[in-house]
Amino acid sequence: MYSYQERVKAVKLLIKYGMSYATTMRELGYPSSRTTLRKWYLEYSNHGKLRKRYKRSSRYSLADKKRAINHYLETGKNASYTIRCLGYPCRQILSEWLDELAPNERKLNNSTGQKKVYSNEEKSEIISKLLMRNKPITVVSEDNR
Repeated sequence: MYSYQERVKAVKLLIKYGMSYATTMRELGYPSSRTTLRKWYLEYSNHGKLRKRYKRSSRYSLADKKRAINHYLETGKNASYTIRCLGYPCRQILSEWLDELAPNERKLNNSTGQKKVYSNEEKSEIISKLLMRNKPITVVSEDNR
């Protein structure tokens, strides 16, 4: 994504160079396509300015989102299964939809909900137990939970 200043600079340089896209792109090193530069120029020439920010429209409708969330909730909160069955979305987007439309319904990976924090002394003790252990690592691990 290019900043507002970079886009304005590119459009003004394009005009200065007599609409030579190749020369403008070669000098600036961006944008990577002529089409992008052309869109910036058309917006600038039509409105006299460029928009500060662009908002992407969602690929998925609200109905698509609700369908995915319902499937997720009805099939045991299994994200992989939902994505595989519906063919959309990815895990990250599904998580965002759940947080937005069904808060507190997302299954968390951590079964206890909290991470145990060890002090430096505890860490040193655990490491020394591991290095000088007479018992399997699983037993040492269970002792320190």
